[in-house]
Amino acid sequence: NKLQELISVLDKSKIIIDIGANCGLFSIPASLNGYEVYGFEPIRMNVKLLELGKEENKCYNFNIVNMGVSNKTKKETIYIPYCSDNTSFSKDVAISNMSFSKNYIEEIVNCTTFDDWIKKNKNLNIGFIKIDVQGFEKEVLEGMVGFLKNCNDVYIYLEWDKNLTESNGNSLDDMETILIENNFEVRETLQNDKLFYKK
Repeated sequence: NKLQELISVLDKSKIIIDIGANCGLFSIPASLNGYEVYGFEPIRMNVKLLELGKEENKCYNFNIVNMGVSNKTKKETIYIPYCSDNTSFSKDVAISNMSFSKNYIEEIVNCTTFDDWIKKNKNLNIGFIKIDVQGFEKEVLEGMVGFLKNCNDVYIYLEWDKNLTESNGNSLDDMETILIENNFEVRETLQNDKLFYKK
């Protein structure tokens, strides 16, 4: 897996953040590789899967944070389609990839800004942040500008889908601008995804 390959350069003292942990396909292997991981996941069904995965794999250094990450600390409705991998804060985005069934359920979830969360979780030596939030990457970045400004020696891996981003009214350029203004540079482009780094 490309992501596991990317984190292999990280010192084990560095903490990994997974925003949009889903059912743990990135968090659990990273944790098994010896990293302390914080996985943010807002929906109950996925949190149950994460708890199961954590228990079965004895991932004692995997911390599940049952919250969404956004540009405001608030309660928000999230839309969960038949394939929960497409869960999104936008109903249109949630069902956009669904050819089989356009049905969805709604859940009210707690969201935090990354900056608010960091204030309560000081002294974390963060080295890698993966963001995969179905078109809401810009909102996540807007809520972590304080962290972006002050951090160093940090990688940010942005999983983005042009269609999902644009149907949420955002552009890929906007996201890149936030990172570049805070002294991140593009390290690698992998299909649609980008890896940024700040010394």
